[in-house]
Amino acid sequence: MRHQSAEVVGSRVRIGYTLDLDYEISGPSDFIFLIHAARSAQQRVLDESLSVDPAVDWRVEIEPHFGNRLLRLRAPAGPLHVSYRARVEVDHYMAEPAHVVATPLDRLPAETLPFLWSSRYCQADQVQQLAFREFSHMPSGFAQADAVCKWVRSQLEFRVGTSTVRTSALETLEQRMGVCRDFAHSMIAILRSLNYPARFVTGVDYGASAELGPPDFHSYVEAYIGDRWWLFDPTGITPLTIGVPTVSVPVLSKTAAVTLASCSNAPPCLTTISRRAARFTPPMIAIGVARISGQGVATTRTASTRSTSPLAR
Repeated sequence: MRHQSAEVVGSRVRIGYTLDLDYEISGPSDFIFLIHAARSAQQRVLDESLSVDPAVDWRVEIEPHFGNRLLRLRAPAGPLHVSYRARVEVDHYMAEPAHVVATPLDRLPAETLPFLWSSRYCQADQVQQLAFREFSHMPSGFAQADAVCKWVRSQLEFRVGTSTVRTSALETLEQRMGVCRDFAHSMIAILRSLNYPARFVTGVDYGASAELGPPDFHSYVEAYIGDRWWLFDPTGITPLTIGVPTVSVPVLSKTAAVTLASCSNAPPCLTTISRRAARFTPPMIAIGVARISGQGVATTRTASTRSTSPLAR
């Protein structure tokens, strides 16, 4: 079946998700959470609710650069429970992957250019030789980006405990092992060296094999190809369909104690995420990120939470 690159009737889906976070705090601590569902042209928040225990003062502010809604609070020593529930409606975009060609560098939108830069975690300037050796024979477009995704998957071994939050793409490519964030950093570095704007996104591996347990937090890559952002999972854990794009708004970069939640796969769906976080010793700021967006091709429909950063930090 072939599809035109256009919105179609019946391409909307409603998705519900809940997020529960538990913390044990040894002293007064400041928290910044990005757990509210994003509002965009492709996504509407139908309803949502938030509860915080103990009943401390909290506020939601809009971050001016990207329009993210930030939940901010200060909690005393002891247990802290944060629960967020949302129900959103997302629109799906359908496209023929073979028709998705790369945008010439001089025509890339200005807002995508920061996602070409080398960074602390994605040293695009130091993987150019590798990228051109492996992929320069292919025409620029979705197929080339997908080849990078599959190459990273074939070269790296998914192994928990082999990296830290300080591990970069260069270190991962040398060690040839890591977790989802390391796969994402590696793919981003290579894509940027091939002149694809690419960014780090976060979500949940909903739809992954039951052998991996219940839905858990997961890292993805978005690459700008043609006229929009496209979602990739270099680990292969999430069963993404080739040719599934996503349009999203950049959110905060990944930092300490990031916690996320999402729902994806078959509509309608409901996912509940519960996690007990590490103990905190102040002074510390805990940052949590969550965002839901939708994408689809043919009859496949998925959604994911995501956070992005120009420097993929």
